[in-house]
Amino acid sequence: MNYGFIAQEVEKALDGRVTGMVTREKDSIGTYEMDYSSIIAPLVKAVQQQQQEITDDKQQIADLKQLIAAQQQEISDMKPTHTPPRPHPTYE
Repeated sequence: MNYGFIAQEVEKALDGRVTGMVTREKDSIGTYEMDYSSIIAPLVKAVQQQQQEITDDKQQIADLKQLIAAQQQEISDMKPTHTPPRPHPTYE
């Protein structure tokens, strides 16, 4: 099984930037061609950026978990440590 990109989709994703990744032949049907070697570097860069975002998100999650734990401890410390008095029974 072979995998590849659809040149028209890549061209659309490039949003008009001239990169040489996608070319259109000047034949009667306007055949598209992909230069796969020129797409490797941008793909690697995109993966690196996503990995950095994941790392940043993991750190933010860890920081928030720590903040939540600290706030839960503060709430716990505010709770009374003794049992409140029971109400007096009423007699009718």
